[in-house]
Amino acid sequence: MASRLDRLFVLLETGTNSVTKKAAAQQLGEAQRLHPHELHHLLGRVSVLLKSQQWDTRVSAAQAIQAILSQVPVWDPESVDIKPLDSDRSNKNDCSKNRLTLEDFDMVQVLAKSSHLTGSEGSEYDLVIAEGDQQQQSTNTHSDKLLAANLGLDPRLMGVDTSELFTAEDLALPVQSKIQSTKVPVNETLRQSGGLSRREINRAKRKARQSLSKQRSREPDDQPETSNRSMPSSNNVESLKKKIKLEDGVSTDLSSTCEVKKEELSVSAGPVPDGTGCWPDTALDWPLETFSESLCQDLFSQKWEVRHGAATALRELVRLHGEGAGKSRDQTKDEMNENHRRWIVDAALRLLCVLALDRFGDFVSDQVVAPVRETCAQALGSLVVLLSKDEGKDIMGILKVLLKLLEQDVWEARHGALLALKYLLAVRDDLLDQLLPQAFPAVMRGLSDPVDDVGAAAASALIPVASALPRLLTPEQLQSVIARLWELLREQDELAAACNSFMGLLAAILSLPAARACLSPQPLSQVLPRLWPFLSHSSSSVRKATLQTLRTLTGDDGDHKDNSLERWGDEGGIVLQEALRHVFQRILIEHIGTIQEVAECVWENLVVRSDLELLLHAACPLVSTWLCLAMQADHAPFNPGLLIICTNTNANLIAQKASLKTGQLNGDGQSDSGSSSMSVTSKSTSELKAYIGGIETVPQNIRLSNTVRARIMATRVLGLLSRYVVKPAPGVVYTPDIPSPALCYARVLLAHLASRSSLQRTIVGLTIAHWAALEHPNPPEIPDILREKLLGCLSECVYYDEIAGAFTRILHESRDYIATLKHYKLALPIDVDTVANGVLTLDQISNLAAKPVTLLLLIASGGNNGNIPGINKLKPKLITSLEERRKALEVGASNTAAQQQALNVMAMAALAGAATMLHCLPEPPNPLNPLVKPLMEAIKREEDEDLQKLAAKHLAHLVDLCSERSPSPNNKIITNLCTFLCSDFEYTPRVSDRESDLFDGILTLSNRQKNAERVAYNRGTGMPGVSGGRGPGRPPATEIPLEELLACDEPEAKAARTRRRGATFALTSIANLFGRNLPTRLPFFWEMILSGHEKKEGTTDDEKANYRDEINRIIFGLQVMEVVLPSIDKSLLQPVLETLTRLCSLLTHAYKTVRHMASRCIAVLAMLNTEITMGHVVKSVTPLLETHNGDTCNSNALATASDLDVRRQGAAEALTCIVECLGVKVVPYAVLFMVPLLGRMSDRNHAVRLACNATFATLVQLLPLDPGSVADPPHLVKEKAQERQFLEQLLNPRTIPDTKLTIKVAAELRSYQQQGLNWLDFLNRYRLHGVLCDDMGLGKTLQTLCILALDHHRNSQSPPSLVVCPPTLTGHWVYEAEKFFQAKDLLVMQYGGSPPEREKLRPKVSQHRLVVASYDIVRKDIEFFELFQWNYCVLDEGHIIKNGKTKNAKAAKRLHAHHRLILSGTPVQNDVLELWSLFDFLMPGFLGSEKQFAAKYSRPILACRESKAGPKEQEAGALAMEALHRQVLPFLLRRNKEDVLEDLPPKITQDYYCDLSPLQRSLYEDFRVRHSMTLMENNSSTASTASNPPRGHAFEALRYLKNVCNHPKLVFGPRHPLYQTICAQLKQQQTTLGEIEHGAKLPALKQLLLDCGIGQPQPQITPARTIPTTAGNIEGQQTPSQQLVSQHRALIFCQLKAMLDIVEKDLLSVHLPTVTYLRLDGSVPATQRHAVVTRFNADPSIDVLLLTTQVGGLGLNLTGADTVIFVEHDWNPMKDLQAMDRAHRIGQKKVVNVYRLITRNTVEEKIMGLQKFKINTAKTVISTENSSLTTMGTEQLFDLFSLDNGKEKKTNDNSSTPQAVDTTLGLSRTVLEILPELWEQQQYDDEYDLESFLSTLKGSN
Repeated sequence: MASRLDRLFVLLETGTNSVTKKAAAQQLGEAQRLHPHELHHLLGRVSVLLKSQQWDTRVSAAQAIQAILSQVPVWDPESVDIKPLDSDRSNKNDCSKNRLTLEDFDMVQVLAKSSHLTGSEGSEYDLVIAEGDQQQQSTNTHSDKLLAANLGLDPRLMGVDTSELFTAEDLALPVQSKIQSTKVPVNETLRQSGGLSRREINRAKRKARQSLSKQRSREPDDQPETSNRSMPSSNNVESLKKKIKLEDGVSTDLSSTCEVKKEELSVSAGPVPDGTGCWPDTALDWPLETFSESLCQDLFSQKWEVRHGAATALRELVRLHGEGAGKSRDQTKDEMNENHRRWIVDAALRLLCVLALDRFGDFVSDQVVAPVRETCAQALGSLVVLLSKDEGKDIMGILKVLLKLLEQDVWEARHGALLALKYLLAVRDDLLDQLLPQAFPAVMRGLSDPVDDVGAAAASALIPVASALPRLLTPEQLQSVIARLWELLREQDELAAACNSFMGLLAAILSLPAARACLSPQPLSQVLPRLWPFLSHSSSSVRKATLQTLRTLTGDDGDHKDNSLERWGDEGGIVLQEALRHVFQRILIEHIGTIQEVAECVWENLVVRSDLELLLHAACPLVSTWLCLAMQADHAPFNPGLLIICTNTNANLIAQKASLKTGQLNGDGQSDSGSSSMSVTSKSTSELKAYIGGIETVPQNIRLSNTVRARIMATRVLGLLSRYVVKPAPGVVYTPDIPSPALCYARVLLAHLASRSSLQRTIVGLTIAHWAALEHPNPPEIPDILREKLLGCLSECVYYDEIAGAFTRILHESRDYIATLKHYKLALPIDVDTVANGVLTLDQISNLAAKPVTLLLLIASGGNNGNIPGINKLKPKLITSLEERRKALEVGASNTAAQQQALNVMAMAALAGAATMLHCLPEPPNPLNPLVKPLMEAIKREEDEDLQKLAAKHLAHLVDLCSERSPSPNNKIITNLCTFLCSDFEYTPRVSDRESDLFDGILTLSNRQKNAERVAYNRGTGMPGVSGGRGPGRPPATEIPLEELLACDEPEAKAARTRRRGATFALTSIANLFGRNLPTRLPFFWEMILSGHEKKEGTTDDEKANYRDEINRIIFGLQVMEVVLPSIDKSLLQPVLETLTRLCSLLTHAYKTVRHMASRCIAVLAMLNTEITMGHVVKSVTPLLETHNGDTCNSNALATASDLDVRRQGAAEALTCIVECLGVKVVPYAVLFMVPLLGRMSDRNHAVRLACNATFATLVQLLPLDPGSVADPPHLVKEKAQERQFLEQLLNPRTIPDTKLTIKVAAELRSYQQQGLNWLDFLNRYRLHGVLCDDMGLGKTLQTLCILALDHHRNSQSPPSLVVCPPTLTGHWVYEAEKFFQAKDLLVMQYGGSPPEREKLRPKVSQHRLVVASYDIVRKDIEFFELFQWNYCVLDEGHIIKNGKTKNAKAAKRLHAHHRLILSGTPVQNDVLELWSLFDFLMPGFLGSEKQFAAKYSRPILACRESKAGPKEQEAGALAMEALHRQVLPFLLRRNKEDVLEDLPPKITQDYYCDLSPLQRSLYEDFRVRHSMTLMENNSSTASTASNPPRGHAFEALRYLKNVCNHPKLVFGPRHPLYQTICAQLKQQQTTLGEIEHGAKLPALKQLLLDCGIGQPQPQITPARTIPTTAGNIEGQQTPSQQLVSQHRALIFCQLKAMLDIVEKDLLSVHLPTVTYLRLDGSVPATQRHAVVTRFNADPSIDVLLLTTQVGGLGLNLTGADTVIFVEHDWNPMKDLQAMDRAHRIGQKKVVNVYRLITRNTVEEKIMGLQKFKINTAKTVISTENSSLTTMGTEQLFDLFSLDNGKEKKTNDNSSTPQAVDTTLGLSRTVLEILPELWEQQQYDDEYDLESFLSTLKGSN
């Protein structure tokens, strides 16, 4: 569990989003539920995160506290009736007496004596000095130097010995006097009122012991001041507490805090819940007392983050477990309640102290947010809830402290008091009658506070209780509040954000009818203008609050309509007009959608709830202006003269007419003092250009994206206004001479309809359409002139004004082009004589520019036999220039035509929609084309989604109007819409000749692969520096042709997507509009939905083309069904569900496109009615996955795939689509799919196998969900019982029952081997495949042979099984099979030899039950092996196929088998990506494609362990690892030898370091000097041009250096540059390369062998100079004549065969001639290798076996040796691990010693570091802790983030760089780095949302 916890804590700390962190917090709660004894350990670890500097980490830690404590039982001890006579009773009473009480508490004294709580401790300003080179100092010297460094007098900086200047004693007295004279920490102030409790004394003693134990190892900057040591220890406990407090204050580093907290909580943890979820009887006091005390201590930390975290956790603790605080078992009920009350009061007073002393604030939008004070106020609210109503005196006492705090001069104290008052009033609304009257005067003073933030807090305090203000306050008091709020709003400027609270309180009070009744009536004409300045506020929250206040003020006041005129008061028309102008302006200019929506609501209130006469006077003069504003061009700013700007002039104009009680108030809330401020603001606002969609400070892309939305909303509000402006004015008699309002309005609209502007026509059309929609189903009556003009516009064809500039330009260019052609006597492409007035049309210009100049030359010359003078003399440059002009003209004409078409589509659709909504349809004989065509064009071509939705809505209404019309166009409209819907080939496949295979395959998989490739391609080409490893500018390699991959970006594909989207909108709008009447009013459409996919009667299958048309018709019917079904009325769902039988039958259709569409339709039905659909699926779809023959539902001669394959493909695709669509909803049915899917995970058909594996992988990740979270379907309960048992065994292999061996095995299985056999048998029963990755030497071969023999015994007719292994192990497998099993049970054959020999063996294969072959043989004879359907296919040492691109891997994946197994002790060796290749053999598609796996798992996991990986990368890596575990761990079984073999002796690994010989060093240095610069240049130059470095150069260099380390012979030859020089040196020294002293490892190897008692040294050979050993003693102890068998036997591994030769010839033959040895390398034939192993194990007189890692490192059993020596090392650590475990395995009786010879300070050391890194990587993926999903975890994962090399490098840099000292001058961090982190306003809003807090608080109580 520990490793899983580590990962959860990392996610909690480094998660990049709140969802991830919250999920981790919930998982910690689940850990507490499963392991209740871990309570205090979990709380201690979370407490560390409460001190994090990251805001969201602290909030997430509080969520984790909440999740953990919610799983802890509430402490509710039973009271006793009689007081026990206990000696501890007095102590407990003393404990309660020492709590803070209201009677003795004096806030004034606390403020006077205590130091403030600021943002940090100031430690960031300390001077940090590097002390790396002086670690071995005495404590006193160390302290002196630290003191000197802190004073800036470090000797290295000053060049002076500070001991001559001062000593510690010189500074001791002033320091002490300074401490005594300054303010003390607040908890010291609080302790002065009394002694310490027993618990506090014990805690102090513990901390004292801890601090003393840590003194010696403390870092310099964690050392307490030296002056503290002179404090007398025998003074009293108070001095002890001060001493501890000082230490606490110093050790602020998070890591040290972590250690302290962990140790502290483990020492004083206290009781934990037992297994039953109850507190044990041994628990006497509140078990969470220690935790609460630590939080209370942290409340007074000098670091604001610590205070905030502690307050957040305390809030959750009190909310969940506050009921039990302070209670003990042995107390009476009265004592218990009294102690509980005292605890609450004590905690409340501590929180009040923090509120009074905290001085930290963050500013958001010029408004302070004090996170510590706000959170403490919330915690105080949680405490006050616990006090009963009878304890009202305590609540009143807390209120008195708050009122006292409000009298302080420091504004932060007043601010904190008002925050606390807000929560106090909100949570104790039952005591409002007592609290509010006392608090009201203080709140009013707060509203008048000179600090805006205090005033805002005062207003916020009254908002929650606003509904009670009319009842509890007198009308005068309420009036004073309103007056003060208006005055405050007047005083605010554009930058002030405090007006949010003022407006909120104002709106809350004025929305109450009771409040309005108490207040003197104030007309809106006097109220609203005060809000105008804030509508253009720079803060969006202020603008939104202002509009919300306007909505409240203008909303329903409960009065009758008759009073609406009085409600506005005098000059109401002017103010209403201003209000309309402001709101309409806000709709157009606002760029935030939610604010626009509030503005629309305000507009509705203004229009609907105003007096008609007032409205007409206000709106009629401006309707035309508003229409013009809505028609503003995108890129042109508004004319400031048309906008209303709040200036002093109009404010004073209204102020003169205002008559409020507060005479100082002006109409817009200004006073003389604020006028200058407002004038500056208005000036700055007016200077900003305003565009439609946003002002100029809003980014242009955001403005343009908001343009259409703003226009549509503007037309909606104008449409609403249109309903009223056409009404007759009250009291006006309209004579024939007076035009009616409707006619006047029509003339306004006609003016715009008569224009040639597309925008004007669009705005008018949309306005009329919305106006008519509001009157639906009875459209408004409009004048005939408007109706006629509307229909006339629909038949017009005009060039719009918007293209005038572009059209004029290309017209001039075309004329110039024609003149040029005429000048050079070239043929003209068009007849210019027929052009009227010389004005060409766009079509004519396009035709003019269509023909190339060369073609015109040919036409001109061909028509006149080439005799026209001058034509042939045209210069090439002139022809090129003409061609460029022609192309420019062609592009300009094309762009202008496209712009004209887009404008025409938009305008005509709007006008057609207006005509439709007005029911202006031509009479029946006349066609409906003028209406239908524009709407269909918009459906087809409109690129803006909002406009397309409107066109779809209008088309639906047109279809509704035409449903009774004769002849009706509806059938044609529906048909065309369905054609549009199916025109997107990417979304709706169709049968065509372009498709290579129409029958075999699963389209869902193809589409997924295509999408993945597309994403990879876009990532590779779109991101700088990323090119997929193929060089700069080259796209990454893809498996799909680029033409097909990029087809979606073609213009035609984009147009098809637009058509499909429009048709989807239209069809769903029709279905929604018609509702339950759809079958009766649109029977054609309904029939298409229900039976469009059915085969028509009478169609023949003779002609292929006709049949394909029929297939496409079925596909289109299914597509319509998929799109429309979610929108149909629920009452119509039953007939649709009846089509399920037909849909299920289509899953067996021969064409894969039909199967694909049927699967999608079934998935949609599953979403609409899961129960019925899943019943059909279980009954009709899952049986199709079976391989037995049955009646096929569809057979035809065209099918090329077998019927069974088709059935399985259809069923597999249906399940894939269902699982993808349902998501979590599929959980109740998941178990029903598991077994059928398992049966097909090894299907012969590649597509079925991939689909079933992918679907199974998705379901596996859903299985750990709690089965109780989703109710089981009642009709499937019985069916799920067996599947649940399967799931339990899959997720926890230990629950699998023992498998009985019914055959004779000549061995007794160990317990873990029996469990392994159980697991293998479980896989066998359910046709699963897996990886047995037991540690090397645990008997994987025996376990596998058992399941092979057992399965063949059960199924005598089953085909033979195949074991593929390295050539060295083929004989071993045959030997083991013959040793343990009889021939009748498992007849084995070794398949190998030369090609003729293998040819003779092939007929015998079927006669055996087991065939053993090597990878090479299988690769060579793969055509033979893939013909068989093997029973088992076992890959021994399966990591050989880790690279899926090798020939061996490709050959292995071509094998077919019922069961697949991989055996490997090291399944992951270098990279997690290797796991994909293994599972691609086992279950292809289970982990997706290789690219999908790399993107989802491999890249995040690799990125998270980079040295530069940040929190985001770490989180992504942890999440990827978690997901990968969930997916693969059920199919992996891993056991370590240390865990299962108690009798296995230990393995001791030792690194044996030796120094290079002089010859080696010279070769090494020569190469490094000569080639390192070249390599660096190659790497840097190549890195700048490609993504990959030149691997060849780098690895050749590393290989050379590695060989130098092994022996000079490996690199030294005649071609070596130093050959002559070195030969001369050797000759001079009278030595040769054969001498072992020239290779550092040979003397070391010799000495190792001698130390092990192997061999006898030759007397004439002197011991190696590089090995400091006493060879003489060894010689003296040995008796060569008597020792026939050595005490130890060794395996010597080398990488290279040449190195083995050197060991054999130069060392063993010359220096150790008595050593007997065998040799096993690649030169030994594979058939003879097992004999060599057998001989070595059987003959103890053989001392040494020489092996290469490649040949001898896999699968061999070499337990005869107990010493393993590595002369060379592999890059891949797993190969070395495999090799060393040849001896350390079952059967070994001795301790195995592993020696690794390593040359010091060389590349070899780096290789060993890399090996450790890769081993950790492998343990990350596969470890014994990951044996099941219940214990999965990777403790090593996050260790990879800090590399040892990095630490060494850091140390070396500090010690080797003399300039490092200079960098210590100044501060240790810059000022910017130490600033507290700032957050988004949304984070504060979410955390301090009052409504959310109250609902949570009430929910917990």
